[in-house]
Amino acid sequence: MTKTPRRIDREKECLTDNEIQKIHSYLDVRKERYKGENTRDRLIFMLGLNCGLRKSEIAKLNWEDIDFNERKLKILEAKGGKERIVYYSQDLEKIILSYKKLSGNSSGALVRGSFGKRITSCPMQRIVRRMYVESGIYRGGLTIHSLLHTYAENLRKNGVDLKVIKTLLGHSSLPTTDRYLHVSSEDLKKETYD
Repeated sequence: MTKTPRRIDREKECLTDNEIQKIHSYLDVRKERYKGENTRDRLIFMLGLNCGLRKSEIAKLNWEDIDFNERKLKILEAKGGKERIVYYSQDLEKIILSYKKLSGNSSGALVRGSFGKRITSCPMQRIVRRMYVESGIYRGGLTIHSLLHTYAENLRKNGVDLKVIKTLLGHSSLPTTDRYLHVSSEDLKKETYD
C-alpha cells in the first residue's frame, strides 16, 4: 500500500528578469505615502534578490552589520542560529546610502517601518506582495521568499559552484540547497544542444 504524502510542497516561484525590471520601474514612479518609502521598499527587495536574505534576516539587520569598505553584510542570526557573511553589489550600496540619507539613521535597525521602528516580517511580506500586485507581476505562490529562490537560481545559472551557493544561503547540507534550484526546459534545451 502506497502512503500519500502528508503535504504537497507548493512549487517555488522565481522572478524573471522582465518581472524584476517591472518592479524597479514601478518603484521609480510609485507615489510615496511618506518620504523614503520607495527607497525603503527597493532596499527590502534588493536585500532579498541580491543577497539572498530571508525576511527575518532583513528585519534583524542593523547598520552596524554593514561593512562599507568591503561591501559586506554580517548576518548575525541567520537560519539555524548561525552567522554568515554576504557580499553586496555597488547597485545595492547606492540604495543603502540613499536610504541612509533619506531616513537619517545610521545606527540600530537598518530597515524601519513608517513609524521609524524596526520593521517585522509580516509588514515586510505585505510590502513585497504590494510590489508584486501593483507592478502587475503577481501570481500564486509568489512571496517574499521567492526573492531567495531567485537569488539562488541566478547563482546557479551563472555557474556558481553548488557548495558556494550552499554557503551563501547559510545551509548546512546540499540537499537543502537543492530545493532552491530549479531546472527549466530552457536549461535542458541549452545543455542538449550547446
